[in-house]
Amino acid sequence: MIYKSLKILTSLFICASFIVSCGSGTSPGQFISPSHVVVDSTNDRVFVTESPQQLVALVASTLEDIGDQPIVNEANDATTFALLPRVVSNFALFQTGAISRLFIMGAFVDANGNRVLNRIRVLDFDGTTFTQPSFSPIDLSDGDNSTLDTDNSYADMLVDQANSRLYITDATTGLLYVLNPADGTTLNAPIAIAGTPQQMSLDNGRLYICNSTSTVANQLVTVVNSSDFTTTTIDVGAPCRLIAAKSNTNGTVLLVKRSDSQTILILSVNTTTFASATPINTATAGFLNGSLSAGTGITSSIGGISLSRSTSGIVYGYLSELDGNIQYLTFGTNIDTYTIETLSTSATDITNSDVLTDTSGNASMAFIVGETGTLINIDVGTTSVTVNN
Repeated sequence: MIYKSLKILTSLFICASFIVSCGSGTSPGQFISPSHVVVDSTNDRVFVTESPQQLVALVASTLEDIGDQPIVNEANDATTFALLPRVVSNFALFQTGAISRLFIMGAFVDANGNRVLNRIRVLDFDGTTFTQPSFSPIDLSDGDNSTLDTDNSYADMLVDQANSRLYITDATTGLLYVLNPADGTTLNAPIAIAGTPQQMSLDNGRLYICNSTSTVANQLVTVVNSSDFTTTTIDVGAPCRLIAAKSNTNGTVLLVKRSDSQTILILSVNTTTFASATPINTATAGFLNGSLSAGTGITSSIGGISLSRSTSGIVYGYLSELDGNIQYLTFGTNIDTYTIETLSTSATDITNSDVLTDTSGNASMAFIVGETGTLINIDVGTTSVTVNN
């Protein structure tokens, strides 16, 4: 398969005020079933997981190949291929010098032939070759010796690059694990999160954790201070599965996806207490203040949500939908209003995302995977969308 052909655009669609480019190449089906994407902004690399047991590595700024693609499959790198789970559940990246360190979770098989879900495979990529550091794999333990750790449900994994931390949420036990991505050691005892912790979002020294519990009292977003691990909670009044947070100098946007409906809550965080949030008003006629739902901004099931900040300080949101639409949000400079525009694409089942940023965390390009065979890239601050097949 020739991944360099991602750069060849075969058709251009102009729909309303936005542009959608559809990439194609001489060998159709360059992406078959991508599930996760992570970006190493320092080393200008983007990695995509493909099922089963494959990895794609591209130059993030140009989408050129890094070696033959897929860079990991049974033919190109049988050693690394054997280390991967058939299906990836969580994927994260830590940059250390010229090394892109990948953390991969999924269903592994241990030395006794047992299926284990609490294992993290760690792979280092130097621009040419994958190696496994001495501390890989990492096996998580919840500290409860009366129960198995191997069948827990690990909802999300996220790297805090600035503070050298790796976070994992355990939905089974209601715990947040805090590890050192440099050596795999535990930095803090697991932190109890009431309810059922799900996706996380890191912004400006705060870790926001979604909670999908049906217990009303625990339908909270937990906010962890990354400097001392103290916590506050924001009552969102709903179970949530997906979350995204992003700040500029004037405030913090918080997007929350309800787990019981196709509804997105659009909130501004009280950054004095980190214990409350208020709805953000819409500046687009016909839409609701503080939320989007089916029939008012949402056209199908929501597969992923993300926020980016441009170099000008404007915050943008991307709501990925399974029908291929991306709901594109633009927030006012003071985080007091938002506008919405639908970007239609030829992709389907679009879900997981990551962004290419500068050293200040300002984003230039967003990447979103379409699990039926696409990688989407969007120039942040524009409505220009490229669909790479």
